[in-house]
Amino acid sequence: MTRSLLASVLLIGCGSLDATSREAQLASPLCQAKDAKAAFGSNAVCVCEDLNLVGAGFLARGAQANVGVNGTSHVVGLHDIGGSLIAMKGITGVGEVRTGASLSTTGDVAGVGHVTVGKDMMVGGGVASVGWLEVGGTLGVRGEATLIGRQQVGARGAYAAPAEPCGCGAPSVDVAARVADARANGTPLGTTRSVGDTALTLTSGTYYADSLASVGRLSLTIDGAVALAIGEDLATVGQQHLELTPGSTLDLYVAGGLATVGDSLFGKGASPGAVRVFLGGEQRQSLAVGAQRLNASIYAPRAELALVGDTTVSGSIFAKALTGVGRLTVEHSAPSAATPERCVVDDSKNGGAPNPDGPTPQ
Repeated sequence: MTRSLLASVLLIGCGSLDATSREAQLASPLCQAKDAKAAFGSNAVCVCEDLNLVGAGFLARGAQANVGVNGTSHVVGLHDIGGSLIAMKGITGVGEVRTGASLSTTGDVAGVGHVTVGKDMMVGGGVASVGWLEVGGTLGVRGEATLIGRQQVGARGAYAAPAEPCGCGAPSVDVAARVADARANGTPLGTTRSVGDTALTLTSGTYYADSLASVGRLSLTIDGAVALAIGEDLATVGQQHLELTPGSTLDLYVAGGLATVGDSLFGKGASPGAVRVFLGGEQRQSLAVGAQRLNASIYAPRAELALVGDTTVSGSIFAKALTGVGRLTVEHSAPSAATPERCVVDDSKNGGAPNPDGPTPQ
């Protein structure tokens, strides 16, 4: 028989999570539309240090799917960027780089077999050992250009330095503070660990769990505007399915680590930008080992995200560093669609429903 996390919560005396507890669920408003806007800008991917992806490729889908790297982008395989690529400290590796728009760096472009740039290419260092170079717009190189192989360049011009693409000072969202608020004021789920088949449905409200761990099959349904904070880790081994009913949203705050091993479908049914995952831990985050689809935006300003296998992210990524072996696909939506204004508010202020326009003034 399927055993639910809800049953586990009842066993430790935390109370039922049915409709009778709506008032308690909504007692602590966590309106996170502002968090989403602060954490995720216009880039499909922002990396504060280095981007190092090896394997089948890195694909950023969409004409505005821009990628920003404050460090070095290391290419092995195909890197296909629908928008622009800024890699501040250089681009190295063996493989192919394509951009639909511009490519810019203050460093070198070295060792890449085939470079195709839809618009301008600006290189603050040198260009060396590139087998095939195609630039649709202007090529500006400040250093020495040692090009081997075919060249097709729209025009030559002066180098223009790019601005640093990712704001990587103090984190835009204080995950620890969000978790502490949910611990003090949200509906407690306790420490939930399960083995086997696990199912749980959360309706509109703010919830707190010390940790959430599952071995087997974990199914979590979000029905409403939900903020879920986890004080330690979220870890699953096996199948993980997180599904949203139409119009629902989820803001997931994890103070510790996020690790998934196996087949994962995260955010099924969610509209673009409806799921936001905020990771506060500084340890290396094993985001995927196996096949995984995340219909979510991931914010990890203090951590390296490590991917192994075939991962598709429908949203955006902001990370301290990004590494992986396999294939990463980011399906990026326009910023206007990525941050819906829907928040959890006090039930008594809004007739029992989430407020689509933000928190009700006190």
